[in-house]
Amino acid sequence: HGYALLMEVLGNETRVSGILGMKSATAVTEAILRGISAAATVARDDLAALLPETPPIDVGATGLPLLETDARNRLENQETVGLLLSSGPTFERRILLTQEKATGYVAALSEGLASADPNPARRDRLTELSRRFLQLNAELRDRLTIKPD
Repeated sequence: HGYALLMEVLGNETRVSGILGMKSATAVTEAILRGISAAATVARDDLAALLPETPPIDVGATGLPLLETDARNRLENQETVGLLLSSGPTFERRILLTQEKATGYVAALSEGLASADPNPARRDRLTELSRRFLQLNAELRDRLTIKPD
């Protein structure tokens, strides 16, 4: 089920830079968002190619209880509305915060899956994915750092 969750999050992250067609952010933040989308696209495609290898992985269901799925959907909808209704520094802060959470989740989930997967190719790809998303997470955290006046 962890792979289903990871593929779902990566799918969402491939589209994160799409919001820049409706909203504007600083050049640095835009570059980070585009980097997240690009990294998620590569990771999703690479993992999809490795899923049939032995032992094959089925990503058809996340295995989450209905209540958890509902809560996640509600949170996602709230964040989407909040992002669409915000602008300027408020939008930028919100998108940075949502992406900080998402990149941290991808990194942690990838690391956990890597430690449990017996397939060396997937394990290596997951370890690389975790490292990449930890880097992106660090960039986001740096962007969110409060600078003294």
